[in-house]
Amino acid sequence: MANHIALSNEGFFHPMEGALRRGRGYPANDATVPDYRGHSTTLREILEGLEAGDVKIFPTSDVEDDGVTPGRIVLKVSGKGGPVEAIFNGVKMVPLAQNHDRSLYCLSDEESRAAFAAIVERYADDPADFMSNHEAHREAKSWKQALAHIKGIEVYDRADRSAGLNATAEEPGFFRVFLWPTSMAGRRAEKFAKARLDEIQSLIDSNNILNIDARPDYLSITARLSNEELDSVLDNPLVERVRTLPSESNDSMPVQINSMAVPQSLKASGPAIGVVDDLVTGVNPWIGVAIHDAPISPPNSASNALSTDHGNVVAGLAAYGEIDVTTLGGYSPFPVVPARVLSADGTGRPTLFDESLVATQVRWLAAQGVKVVCIAMTRGHADDGAVPDTLSATLDTLACELDIVIVVPSGNLDPRTPNDWLNGYPNYVKSDGARVAAPGTAVSCVTVGAVAGGSDVDPRRNPSLVRIARPGEAAPYGRTAPGRSISISTMPNIKPEFARAVGNWGYDVHSDTVRPDVDALGVPVLVGSPRGRHFGVAVGTSYGAALVAHEAAAIRERYPDASASLTRCLLALSAKPLQDSQSLAGRWGVPNYRGILESDSNRVIVTFESEISSGNVAFLEVPIPGDFARVRGRRRFRVALAFAPPVLRSRSEYMAGHIEFDLTHDYSLEQLREIYREQPSLAELEANPELTKSALPDRRASEPNKTSLNSSTLHLREYSSGWDVDNSMYTLIIRHFHSPWTKSQLKNYPTQKFSVAIEMLHEGEIDLYSETVSTVQNHIRTRTRVRSL
Repeated sequence: MANHIALSNEGFFHPMEGALRRGRGYPANDATVPDYRGHSTTLREILEGLEAGDVKIFPTSDVEDDGVTPGRIVLKVSGKGGPVEAIFNGVKMVPLAQNHDRSLYCLSDEESRAAFAAIVERYADDPADFMSNHEAHREAKSWKQALAHIKGIEVYDRADRSAGLNATAEEPGFFRVFLWPTSMAGRRAEKFAKARLDEIQSLIDSNNILNIDARPDYLSITARLSNEELDSVLDNPLVERVRTLPSESNDSMPVQINSMAVPQSLKASGPAIGVVDDLVTGVNPWIGVAIHDAPISPPNSASNALSTDHGNVVAGLAAYGEIDVTTLGGYSPFPVVPARVLSADGTGRPTLFDESLVATQVRWLAAQGVKVVCIAMTRGHADDGAVPDTLSATLDTLACELDIVIVVPSGNLDPRTPNDWLNGYPNYVKSDGARVAAPGTAVSCVTVGAVAGGSDVDPRRNPSLVRIARPGEAAPYGRTAPGRSISISTMPNIKPEFARAVGNWGYDVHSDTVRPDVDALGVPVLVGSPRGRHFGVAVGTSYGAALVAHEAAAIRERYPDASASLTRCLLALSAKPLQDSQSLAGRWGVPNYRGILESDSNRVIVTFESEISSGNVAFLEVPIPGDFARVRGRRRFRVALAFAPPVLRSRSEYMAGHIEFDLTHDYSLEQLREIYREQPSLAELEANPELTKSALPDRRASEPNKTSLNSSTLHLREYSSGWDVDNSMYTLIIRHFHSPWTKSQLKNYPTQKFSVAIEMLHEGEIDLYSETVSTVQNHIRTRTRVRSL
């Protein structure tokens, strides 16, 4: 066994310099000439179609003004090319946000809608003469281009704001009211934010407001709302969505089973794992051994609030990994550093009342040197809002700034929801309502789904009980892929990346109910020991997140200098893929850190960490021994790449940029630089026949292809067949693409850090490790001689 082989920047990594070949990292707009006449008629019909009875949303000159005209309304303006927000500013509509499908959300009033309708009328009357008839030719040209891109206009209303809300008028309670972000307003963002918050606050009893987040990109109010207040909030156009509070995501509470004494010599050791959850106590001595005594106490942790056992269960799994009473005590647990954010609500469920406390606690954990954090909570519904969720965005920002591995669950379905749980499986876990919940959609965090585990049900003890899923199938309670789309590439984010077997649900055919609490179907856990028992069983994706946090800590124990991105790469390479039909529970499979800690004679891991200038291209030379191709035997070659970009909720591109890579060979660095330098334009080629344009290099096919990963920050691609016996140096072409953010937003994004881990496996008669080391050394000597000439 040996260390992985780490490549250095010098000699292997070669960024481009100077002007680059023009190319888009995003789909280009349709270049065909629009059918202005047909489209203008369609657009007029769209406005007319929004009239509902006497309510005139878009009053036009040829309609008698005898109806009711509503006041402020949010409009969703969609189009293939993306509406131009500056144009709508021109009629005094207020752009609120853009999303992945290029839709622009605008706040409108009677005056702005009338002005827009008048322009559409003029455009529809004579599109060809629209510009010459308009007072300002330049403005009309911009309007004509913008109108030609509009494919639809919808009203964003109360139904959109309450989508996924489980509350009813008879069940008021605690809610988080999300306001439209004001970050699109630039320097006026904070002023607009205050005005919007003041208006929504005026609808709520101030004594019932728990928390206010005034950050322009995260505007929200947490409060207990009466029926009347909830109605008023849902009718207000400044509100983007109303949600119930995040919780332990419907994990089952543990069923206690037995106890066992703790060896006196047992001590926690290794990297600490942060547990952002409910109260973690040391009453259970197995958990007490693992609790790390921080030099200072965490910030306000709701220490006087009622607690549940959820924090103890998560902490125990994070510290020990899988709980096996036959081996427990034979190895040291990892230290856990608790940072409480959850407390029990009126029904006894762990609930997050102050969302801002999550960021406070994670920053505190990072200050203690913690590099792996488990946050085992989610919202109770799919993340399908108009803009990405605030909790996901918060964790993405923390992962980017602090270089920490944050592990979150995909979320659970609610067993109390009416459903055909037995016969409807697996269709309901594939439905839109079963998609990943926030913060499981955070692009730079590790999201963990679930496959079914547990034993068979004993018919003597439970004669009317059957398990819903077979072991290894997508768990009947776990939320599944795909994640939300966050890019105009329209590809959804790869979520969840990983899965763990954390129990199963049973179904009682006599009572026609789901049983999430059957001990034979759960996984062993440590409990808080209120009755003196140390062990129990439980089911839920939160517990899978805790297990993967343990895996990440084990990798960091072996490679303490690895960044968070490299840790994610190694987790991906360690994972055993699920069957295609079950991969919706975890795209890259079930991780197993024991298989990724060492390189050996048949399997080598090559790692590399660096940064690339935003919008640049770089070449990473990859040493592949000639015998990898020459010697017979089963081969595998996989590349994992990870990065953590800045994010912004209000832009159509949530991420500030993304990275793509391709594998090629038989090209020298000089040839690649020539290919990727700025190429002559079509006009220049026509004007000068002596000019030529370099074709892109041949790139190896992979599974999956790079396009399917454009919305993800953890890529894993496998290359097969066609290895060259005469060429031992391959090249990864690594390219960074800016998102279409504004120049001011991109100003603070000059570089992007990234990590690469490459796995070479060969089962033939070859010492792959020694030959790879030799290939690396020969390459360094060659590069050194070239520089000295």
